[in-house]
Amino acid sequence: NMKIMKPIVFMRFASFRYHSRVFTTL
Repeated sequence: NMKIMKPIVFMRFASFRYHSRVFTTL
């Protein structure tokens, strides 16, 4: 279960950082 949840959390974190970077650029 953890092996499946880990990638989801990582992807969510990466997506959050990507959006945050886009907002900072704007």
